[in-house]
Amino acid sequence: YERMQMSGTFAPWSNQFEAMAYVSFATIAGYLLLELKYGIKAIGAFVVSIGFIAMGAASLLPYRYQTAEPLVPALNSYWIYIHVSITLTSYAAFAMAGGLGVMYLLKERAERRGMAATSVYATFPSLEKIDELGYKAVMVGFPLLAFGTILGAMWANYAWGGYWSWDPKETWSLIVWLIYGAYIHARMNRGWEGHRAAIYQIFGLLMVVFCFWGVNFLLSGLHAYA
Repeated sequence: YERMQMSGTFAPWSNQFEAMAYVSFATIAGYLLLELKYGIKAIGAFVVSIGFIAMGAASLLPYRYQTAEPLVPALNSYWIYIHVSITLTSYAAFAMAGGLGVMYLLKERAERRGMAATSVYATFPSLEKIDELGYKAVMVGFPLLAFGTILGAMWANYAWGGYWSWDPKETWSLIVWLIYGAYIHARMNRGWEGHRAAIYQIFGLLMVVFCFWGVNFLLSGLHAYA
């Protein structure tokens, strides 16, 4: 609440630290929903770990990225509640898919070595179930990212008079969306399931990390604040 007062908005994602904290929360919340529906606790070892890593990385940010400050007028808008929340939630869904991709590869390796039934891997769901859940996570994140990007373009037009400026964050959001679109296309039309899908989900998560985190530090643009 104190941070919201300092930033002048009730949106808990007014800077990089808060945005990463929200993604961490949303990722863990997504796991809890999965556990509630499927009763598979082993998934938490991978999905919740990603949430903790995100929160740990947020705590290591330079002080200026953690400090809550008043937003500039263009950002202190109702758009921040819908555009940012939807986009960050899509990142959380992709984080879940990436965690499930890692889980799939470990389970697959254990089965090849004949260890799946006699070790901790026995608590993992079947490869088919892991693959299914990873795909479902992507299918949640993909439309959310599309919707969030469209809302961002509408906000940009409202704030700066143009829908699209090829800002680095805009460009990389489009790249990430196309990457997952290619994954969905390959899965539906070329049978990309199992091992290849798991690798693609991990690759997609790495691209999300760069879009969400790397762009802010390596490239300058209108989105440098989040």
